[in-house]
Amino acid sequence: MKKKNNKPIVVHDYESFVISQFKSSYSFCRGMVKQGIEDYREDGDIRFVLLNLGRIIKARGYKVFETTGLSEMQINNAIESENNYNPDVINKMLEVLKIKERIREEVISGQRECKKNE
Repeated sequence: MKKKNNKPIVVHDYESFVISQFKSSYSFCRGMVKQGIEDYREDGDIRFVLLNLGRIIKARGYKVFETTGLSEMQINNAIESENNYNPDVINKMLEVLKIKERIREEVISGQRECKKNE
């Protein structure tokens, strides 16, 4: 942990700390979303992808996703429900972040799956 005036910085609120990291580092944002995608590929749990996309919005605003053509309502609907998210909206958001992996629904198993575009 960085020190300020030779005193350790104490993090009382983890979420505030994470949001501050999202504000200060675009690569941190991408890394956290990519880690969420890796977890999703392993266990099918989309929560951390959605959580980190939401953190980007908290830290940097909706303007980050302006080029997607999506409204704030569409983005909010996509990231607020892990059981009913829209893969197309999520993928547009990932594209803006220059993340190659994509979320898609897998018809065979009935579970959603993450595929890497190659």
